[in-house]
Amino acid sequence: MRVSLLDKFEIVICFFANMLLARLVSRPIILCFHCIEQNIDNLFYQIIGVTSPSKFTKIVKYFRLLGYRFASLDEMLKDQNLKKPTRLAALTFDDGFKNIYQYAYPFLKERKIPFTLFLTTATIDSSELLWLHKLIILLIALPFNVVNLLYSQFYNTSNKSLNIYDVINKIVSNKEKKDILRFINHVTFRIPISNETEKEIANRLYLTVDELLEMREYGLSIQAHGHEHLWLSDLSQTETYKEIYSCFQYITQILRRKPSFYGLAFGVSNPFIKEIISELGLNGIVTSERRLLDKTDDPYCLPRISVKNDNEYIYRFLTRWYLSAIMKKIKSCQFRSFILRHRKRI
Repeated sequence: MRVSLLDKFEIVICFFANMLLARLVSRPIILCFHCIEQNIDNLFYQIIGVTSPSKFTKIVKYFRLLGYRFASLDEMLKDQNLKKPTRLAALTFDDGFKNIYQYAYPFLKERKIPFTLFLTTATIDSSELLWLHKLIILLIALPFNVVNLLYSQFYNTSNKSLNIYDVINKIVSNKEKKDILRFINHVTFRIPISNETEKEIANRLYLTVDELLEMREYGLSIQAHGHEHLWLSDLSQTETYKEIYSCFQYITQILRRKPSFYGLAFGVSNPFIKEIISELGLNGIVTSERRLLDKTDDPYCLPRISVKNDNEYIYRFLTRWYLSAIMKKIKSCQFRSFILRHRKRI
């Protein structure tokens, strides 16, 4: 995508302005990555969310340039509780892709930077693809007119204007898991995938227990992201508990350490999750709300900024939020001055 001269100028201004604004605001931030992968043109990784290794290292170096110190979520929450927000940044990854071990971990290990993985436990050491990943892999292997036809036939709809992202989003967000699995079986009649092929892809995609334990020795904190990465808004209280507890139990028993945070799959919540997380003794929940942290934030609703392969978005985002925080502070000071003036008159 071509960037205009005006856009380039704006990006440069934001890049340097943030160096001053960060020092005026000093607000913590949680960053979220999914895949760190060299092949950023791969449609599977694009749908999941991909950042190239070079863009990833630039983001990390940029936050250090802004004066941020990288910290664990536990340390960040402790800092929040003191009501004295400082420039802390938490690096988090979702799901459990092997490319984190291949491309992010060596860089972070060398610089002793702590990082967090919100782990979808069904993927670890698995010879099968997670339902979501199998769905994506099958659909992108077909011509899109066939995808649209299969979708229309199976779900009895005639919408012709959908793209691949729309189709996947509609299937995932509007259907129960059993219906999605039926659709996956429906698609495999068109493009069969053998057990051997599926195992090979899964081994390429997912982390192993040994890799997780190795990374934990060098700064990785393993947190919960659900067992099967289900869309929580459609689940009952019993189903929600099973999805969360299965993940919690796996991390506690197999990886031998209790998680303290939960990351919402798809950023989607439901009325039961906060009570379940609290009952299991976890300290907080991270969402997909895109903003900096505030000292008044509920630990069970922490914002997190998703990062893909567009560093320019981060530069602009930070400028916008720093300025918003400064304006809020100015208005608050003006309001306090107004109250004090009127108190003197009374």
